[in-house]
Amino acid sequence: MDLRTRPSTPLATLTKALATVSRAQSRDEVVATIRRTVRALIGCEGVSIVLREGDMCHYVEEDAIGPLWKGHRFPVSACVSGWAMISGETAVIPDVSMDERVPRDLYATTFVRAMAMAPVNVEDPIAAIGAYWSQPYTPATWEVETLEALAEAAATAFKNIEVIATLSAREDLRGLDPNNEAASSEFTADIARVAAIAAVPTILDVALRMTGMGFAAVARVTDTKWVACQVLDPVRFGLKPGDELPLESTLCNEIRGHRQTIVFDDAAADPLYCDHPPPGSTACEATFPNPSSCRMVLSGGRSVRSIQTQPR
Repeated sequence: MDLRTRPSTPLATLTKALATVSRAQSRDEVVATIRRTVRALIGCEGVSIVLREGDMCHYVEEDAIGPLWKGHRFPVSACVSGWAMISGETAVIPDVSMDERVPRDLYATTFVRAMAMAPVNVEDPIAAIGAYWSQPYTPATWEVETLEALAEAAATAFKNIEVIATLSAREDLRGLDPNNEAASSEFTADIARVAAIAAVPTILDVALRMTGMGFAAVARVTDTKWVACQVLDPVRFGLKPGDELPLESTLCNEIRGHRQTIVFDDAAADPLYCDHPPPGSTACEATFPNPSSCRMVLSGGRSVRSIQTQPR
């Protein structure tokens, strides 16, 4: 069979969709990718993308067998997308006529009889993705997980787009200083390049799962700066792409010299690192509590770092 005409598997289609979302340069591009991939991936008969605008839910895009609510706005307290964003949970509704979260007057004129709605950015939802069926139906676990994977990819893309826009604005303000402008441009380009690599979020997730750590990041490390390029932060330290830490307080500064992996299970008991100044001893104390466990590797001026606040 000609490889160019061979049908894509669901996994291949999902991988391509996640890669496309991660490389998106604008919110519209993220929305467009979600719109054209959800139905093919999970076999639903409709999809909607909803953005949160203050106390309102804005249905910005849809792809369905019949009209839904594109262009309309509803209070977050009066629709399922609002419930998903307020609760930070995926709503799975096998029968819309039997669930009190569903505003029946809005659904009565549509084909929708079952649905799932996943929040985008679970910690602080900014949007939601809905999938709809024309008959009462309980979505399979893999269908819900696929919808959530797309929502998670969209959350990462939205964050990266915001960070790059913020850094670009900073560059404009530093335009009078060519040295600052060159350095800022370099870091902005690095953050954008890392954000465009679809595998990075998966790599960080695997790093946390394999090591049991609570925080992982890809950072750009130079002679003078430590800048986060991509972050996975389930313990909510608060560090975001584009944020900086004082270089002297990081272990990355040390491994730039000896180029060896650093591993310790209990900082207080480790003879080499018990006295090392952690980021928590600097002005970043609120962001980075003293790490008790650490796994770290440096390559090509970028480090992958995972830390935990409790001894292992």
